[in-house]
Amino acid sequence: MMDFNTHYIVSSHVLDRYQDRIKKEVPENEMKRHVLEMVRNGLEIFKQNDHKFIRYQDYIFPCVRIEGTENRYKIKTILTWSIAENLVYFIDQLN
Repeated sequence: MMDFNTHYIVSSHVLDRYQDRIKKEVPENEMKRHVLEMVRNGLEIFKQNDHKFIRYQDYIFPCVRIEGTENRYKIKTILTWSIAENLVYFIDQLN
């Protein structure tokens, strides 16, 4: 569900990874707009302390709360759902 009180900032790392995934040249402002749209329309699947993960279709967006704020988050990277599943499996095997 969309939270209109939360503000997201797209990191340059996200833009680089997104550009790699879509395999075509897109202006930076258009990529930012599209990433923000996916995050705002995504589902928050996990939140703990200053971190939250948002899923939109096959993408996972790890976000970190910006220090000194309550509702501003930086989108750190973009993962696919299969990468996230493998990571969870690996962490589970360590326990």
